Amino acid sequence: MRLSAAGHLPAVVKTWIRVSHALASPAPAKARAKSDGAKAAKRARKKRRAWFWSGAAKRRSEERRSACRCGEHETAPPS
Repeated sequence: MRLSAAGHLPAVVKTWIRVSHALASPAPAKARAKSDGAKAAKRARKKRRAWFWSGAAKRRSEERRSACRCGEHETAPPS
């Protein structure tokens, strides 16, 4: 490896050292995995919210009520 007249490493070598250190360190991958998890959680919350506000939750509870098998009535009791 050749040093410049001032005794410094060439910029290319400095960059290569910086990149190799970054690749060797586990921190960025860990942070990325963490952010992926956070993104997945956010997506899941978004889907749940959309499902609820689409009226699916209400329909589902109505279906459950209408499926009453106590023998007194066929459909849901008047609420």
